[in-house]
Amino acid sequence: MSIFDLPTLVGLSHIFDEYPFELPAYNLYRELKMRNWKAPGITVEWSDIGTGSDKSRCFFYVSSEDFTIRFRSDRSLKEGLAMRCEEICIAGYKLSVYDDHSGPRLHLYVGKDWERDKEAFLHHIQIFAKLYGEPKTYLVYTGGKKDANEHPEQLICTNDLDREYSPEGDEPAVLDFDKVCSDIATEIGKIAKKLSRLPIPRIDDNSYYPIPERIPFISPFEEIIGYCDGRAYDRIKDGQERPDKVQPENNYAISPNVRLVNLHFWKDAWGLDDMCSDGFIWCTPIKRGDKIPENKDSSLEPYPVRVQPQYGNEIYVIDQAVFDKVRMKFFDDDP
Repeated sequence: MSIFDLPTLVGLSHIFDEYPFELPAYNLYRELKMRNWKAPGITVEWSDIGTGSDKSRCFFYVSSEDFTIRFRSDRSLKEGLAMRCEEICIAGYKLSVYDDHSGPRLHLYVGKDWERDKEAFLHHIQIFAKLYGEPKTYLVYTGGKKDANEHPEQLICTNDLDREYSPEGDEPAVLDFDKVCSDIATEIGKIAKKLSRLPIPRIDDNSYYPIPERIPFISPFEEIIGYCDGRAYDRIKDGQERPDKVQPENNYAISPNVRLVNLHFWKDAWGLDDMCSDGFIWCTPIKRGDKIPENKDSSLEPYPVRVQPQYGNEIYVIDQAVFDKVRMKFFDDDP
């Protein structure tokens, strides 16, 4: 599937009420949908899930300067796909809930300057602040559930083997889980109510995703070779030999699997673009008729396949020799 093929648009097709904040979150989603996903100061992001022709674009992330809500897909329902709240950061709370019913996990803001700290608290990962010598701006709380229908009554502060800070003075050692959920639900409800006062324009679900202009692919290379594992190789071969038998989810060639930097890399600290953590398909140009080189970087992907892009969009040419020269400096006995 190319970037010009719009996947099926999927939103919060089911309302969940496992947590008190899920209905207000649905109301927030509904108000945004009625306004073409556009509201002053609010950003909406989408995520593509699935493969081949069985692909869906899901409501994934909504944020502003004062809150963030991240959703996750839920395929457990027989009716199809639904979205559920996974992490909410609002009013000094950052609450994460998990589909395996572990946790939940809460970060509570305890800093002294919210305007200074809110960017990091809202959008960055908070982990081992004490261990890394960072200022104390949050405390970590955890709870546990015995089964899918039972929530913890309390969230207990943990210093995680003294790698996080412990409560001091009036800082709470224990929080009431129901109250935390209720506070979060109230704050989300306030945002949804503000959105409900905005005018409702013409509905256009796809306005959030303008189709880019197609760039013709004019290759300076005679052939382009990519690499895949044995499972992908068998799927591609089967699709060529029996195209009428290909399942929708298998109707694709090679999927992105390599990143310039790992997902956990601190891009903000180095000023790197978010694209550096996107998936890429690495390919090698060769002259027609030449022997196809082995993939020396990964023994897990030894199968070469010829690649013929339809368009030039999102194709980048990188001089790998520069990387190799820098890498060799670290292994040179006499630099």
